[in-house]
Amino acid sequence: MMAKGEIGEAEKLFLLPSDTRDIEVVLKMSMSRLAWDFKRRGGIRSFSILTQNAAGGYAEVEFEYTLADGTGTRDKLSFKYDNGQWKILIDQTKPVPMPNEIAALASVIEISKGQVLYSVTKGGGKFTDLETLGREGLIDSELMFGDKQGYLFTSTPIVVENLPAMFDTTAKPRLAGVFGTGNRSYYCNETLVIYETHGGQPPSATPSDRVPKNGSTLDR
Repeated sequence: MMAKGEIGEAEKLFLLPSDTRDIEVVLKMSMSRLAWDFKRRGGIRSFSILTQNAAGGYAEVEFEYTLADGTGTRDKLSFKYDNGQWKILIDQTKPVPMPNEIAALASVIEISKGQVLYSVTKGGGKFTDLETLGREGLIDSELMFGDKQGYLFTSTPIVVENLPAMFDTTAKPRLAGVFGTGNRSYYCNETLVIYETHGGQPPSATPSDRVPKNGSTLDR
């Protein structure tokens, strides 16, 4: 049976140096980069184990954490007991949320809210581009250049005769894949509904149909 203290090793996973051999990790990402990114953002502010279930040498742990910058997530890890230690196993068909992905999602929300604020103030009902949103102080100054924390962002106003004002906001990893900067891409428009896909190609919509057919709504 997995003891409480052993389950607590999950917290150490996020802060281990890249050369550690205490826990064998099978992940779809570079753990050394993940640990560095957590530390760069001030480290983990809180970490808690929510549920733990173990039987027959296997265990599943649900946990949540919050980083010093306020971002955080809830997720599950699967463990296997082998050669006297618990090894963390990741379902290779389901990419693990990375800090860059969480930050990118927050940025998409920030950009989309900025578009709405611009529209009801200086925009006179119209939307604008990232550079203008940045100059107006409606988004992070780094976001106005469309490149932040391993992700590339766009936000484009769409003007079509006889249709209301629209905009498309996208976020995609600078490099997708096992050693990339993210494995999720995002899309949002004037409806403020966020869609995601796995990989480096964001969902897209047309002016006549604002619901992407190549993405799914974000599971909140």
